[in-house]
Amino acid sequence: MLMLKHVTDLLQILRVEYRLYMDGEDASATQFEERLDQLTDIGDPKIFRYKELTARPEASKSVSRYLTELQEIVSGWE
Repeated sequence: MLMLKHVTDLLQILRVEYRLYMDGEDASATQFEERLDQLTDIGDPKIFRYKELTARPEASKSVSRYLTELQEIVSGWE
């Protein structure tokens, strides 16, 4: 199901890209902005998920170090 969503998004991007290159010569600035909005509506969530995915390992390490430090502090109180 997820793969179908990616394929559908890719087809939408290709459709918008085609219109930009083929019809772009006669398009107004408003039409370009509408097409840019279409592309960012599709692409921005994917970019966000990619950044989140690549940041996750370092965030996980930071949390692990923090929890280790807390355990050491608590152990020192006992």
